[in-house]
Amino acid sequence: MESQDGYLAGSDRLRVQDIHDMFTDSRVGAILCTRGGYGAGRLLDLIDYDLVRAHPKILVGFSDVTALSMAMLARSGLLTFHGPMVAAEFGGTPTEIAEYAFWNTLTQGVSQRMLSLGEEGSMRDGVAEGTLIGGNLAVYSSLVGTPYLPDPSGGILFLEDVGESTYRLDRMLLQLKHAGVLRAVAGVVLGSFTSIPDTVPDRELETVLREYLLPLNIPVMTGFPFGHIQDKVTLPLGAQVRLDTKKRQLTVLQAVVS
Repeated sequence: MESQDGYLAGSDRLRVQDIHDMFTDSRVGAILCTRGGYGAGRLLDLIDYDLVRAHPKILVGFSDVTALSMAMLARSGLLTFHGPMVAAEFGGTPTEIAEYAFWNTLTQGVSQRMLSLGEEGSMRDGVAEGTLIGGNLAVYSSLVGTPYLPDPSGGILFLEDVGESTYRLDRMLLQLKHAGVLRAVAGVVLGSFTSIPDTVPDRELETVLREYLLPLNIPVMTGFPFGHIQDKVTLPLGAQVRLDTKKRQLTVLQAVVS
């Protein structure tokens, strides 16, 4: 059923019903989100997380879908995937790298090393293991103080964003700092921060990132291929991973599909 409510793809209750229907429909093996934008966060207090837990499905998306992924991990323990979407990547011809990473992640039942483009860097070297959490920085930070943010303790936090000014990214990181999220995690993986608007006066984003992350004395990888870019890997949110910034590797330590 097609529906639209201004900048939303239908009313909240209609969209939640669609989610419930997809999780309970035995013909549906995986749910690929169409696009991001805004609106997923409005659904979090309407979702039946017991239903999701009873009918686990593959859920793939990124950007605004971060809200769904984090909430489902926090409330139902569902492992989801930060990966390509129908309108963004599969609406045209996905790049060979993105398509390979997508199918490789979703069809492998064994532990695997994440696909690397060889362009990753290190802000601070080290090795850490933990649950992979995070996603879009703006959406992730908006969940602070709600029951829809998974416990960050000992986690590997990955962050990306698009179209945000440096001062706004600064404010989001400050919120994570004040909420104790940054001090709680065991490692950080930074993806792409694209289409940053020009603002005057401005500061370099790298400077801001270093101000928040270097004092943590934990491994921090930069330039990992995920986020609002075409050549992206598909990341299993909620999976146990090992971050080794010296080797520039993010390794999945468990099977992510069954």
